[in-house]
Amino acid sequence: MGNTIPKALVKQRKLSRKNITSNKLTSQSSLPSTSPEQPPRSSRTSSKDSTLSTVTSNPTADKPQFIWDNGRRFHNVASVAYVLPNDDAEVDRLNFQHYLIKWALDGNYQTPNETELKNGINVLDIGCGPGVWTLEMAHAFPNSDFHGIDISPVFPEAIRPANTHFQIGNAAEGLPFPDNYFDFVFQRLLLASYTLDNWKFVLKEIERVLKPSGWMEIVEINMAPGSSGPIYTEYLLAVNNGLKERGLDPYVATHLVDLVKNNVHVDPATIRTDYASLPWNWGGKMGDIGAYNVRHFFESLQPWQTKARGISDEEYAKNVSAIIEECGEHKAYNNIHFVVAQLPGPAEATPQQQIEINDG
Repeated sequence: MGNTIPKALVKQRKLSRKNITSNKLTSQSSLPSTSPEQPPRSSRTSSKDSTLSTVTSNPTADKPQFIWDNGRRFHNVASVAYVLPNDDAEVDRLNFQHYLIKWALDGNYQTPNETELKNGINVLDIGCGPGVWTLEMAHAFPNSDFHGIDISPVFPEAIRPANTHFQIGNAAEGLPFPDNYFDFVFQRLLLASYTLDNWKFVLKEIERVLKPSGWMEIVEINMAPGSSGPIYTEYLLAVNNGLKERGLDPYVATHLVDLVKNNVHVDPATIRTDYASLPWNWGGKMGDIGAYNVRHFFESLQPWQTKARGISDEEYAKNVSAIIEECGEHKAYNNIHFVVAQLPGPAEATPQQQIEINDG
């Protein structure tokens, strides 16, 4: 290649809010995990004053909901492999991460169902966390009803829109909703929760609770580092190896399409997939938010990683600071992928069924 700068890196250096290289949505295919191509952008969300209502949840009383490790609070669900904490610091990180992803994908959703959302439909957010996506969507679409479910009760329980409902639940053990209940199911960033068997089961559960012609949208980050330096690469690959040891797939984003096609009866013509790059400590304000996300992500993993590496908290913190500097120097990024797909519509009546309907 000589002195030629790789095309991907040229585009990385041009990344800004006003200067985004767009590409058409790709149908029925997964995309390369290291390209920084940005998806088409649109402005879809609005805001509305919230109202007050109460929350319904089902916490278990048999054992403590939380456990503590090295000053961080974690869930206490033995059947869930999720490794990140659920304390206030992590909630703050998740909220900032939400705005970074919203910026990168130019909106809160990619599914082409805005008209239905405006008219009023039932929506489910799996793994809702603090509920920021659910709350924003509920403000934007007051005629629709939004349900959020998560293993940890970190969602709002008092002040929230009246068209939101939150409850504790583990999707990997089944969605606590009847068949054909939702018009739209959204799920984001659960690669650190699902084994392959979990993925297959949850996708089938999504199909079960969706109505005919209902839409699903899955969003995941590819944990393969892009344009990264040696420290970030080393630390992120160590995390990825730890996830794999737990039966989790850090690169599931690159084959989400195959998972959906192989486990859900969707209309193939409706499958769409694309991705965008999340800049870590470069590219302006969003890069600053990206730096915050990376720092607090690694800080969230400190109890696990210091033990795995056999190093002190001080040495770990020093290395995390070095990672942030290195990300800016190398213009590091990770790609965020999405897949949207629609279930087939109601089956047309057979001639005999039509006769029975007409005679009825």
